[in-house]
Amino acid sequence: MSTCNLDAFSESYKETFFYYDENLIILNQYIKLMSDAITSNNLKSILELGIGHSIVTNALIRLSKEGKLTNVEIIEGSNEVINQFKNKHEVLPASISIFHSFFEYYESEKKFDAIEMSFVLEHVDDPLFILNHFKNYLNHYGKIFIAVPNAESLHRRIGVAAGILEKIDALSTFDLQLGHKRYFTLSSLLEILREADLRVEIVSGLMLKPITTAQMNKLKFSPDIIEGMNKVALEFPALSNAIYIRASLNN
Repeated sequence: MSTCNLDAFSESYKETFFYYDENLIILNQYIKLMSDAITSNNLKSILELGIGHSIVTNALIRLSKEGKLTNVEIIEGSNEVINQFKNKHEVLPASISIFHSFFEYYESEKKFDAIEMSFVLEHVDDPLFILNHFKNYLNHYGKIFIAVPNAESLHRRIGVAAGILEKIDALSTFDLQLGHKRYFTLSSLLEILREADLRVEIVSGLMLKPITTAQMNKLKFSPDIIEGMNKVALEFPALSNAIYIRASLNN
């Protein structure tokens, strides 16, 4: 179980972090997919694992204010991240609750219509434990929303072929600053979901990225190009920068 100091990673969620803008693009695409599923499946309660950039959390707050969610519970292991979030939100809707806890130690008698774990499984000591632990808090008709960085994304494949990247699942200095402990491929992610006895309903890609972040920043891609990269990614999860999965219980 994790006992690391999560406050040490809080700087990686600030605008000064090198991948901040790119992370926002990916998270906003994830939010579109998740929000559509929440609405279309009439999901009313959700348990969120981690605040992180607060982009997803803010989306859940918006859905709550719109009446689409009636209960949002958030687990966050970093006091620093919680304090930063609360400083930006002096008043939260009554339907929003934040709990300071490591994911591994969370316990509740409640069950939820949805569990949100975007960019979580690459951080934790035991991803299979996390999946098995939190599926116990899912209603039988509920959905689990998952996103992870993709080791076999197009730009990483090119990096290995060009000799820039030593191996496909190598962790960079920036990965370590984010607290990443591993990379998933599409096949390894699907395998761990199978081991957790979860049914995969939808698999999509998030942002098809052909070049490095530094190169993208230099070229200053237009919003239309960025949107095109997002649209193409939906059909090619194995090549995309990140992988999105919607799963459910094997009832």
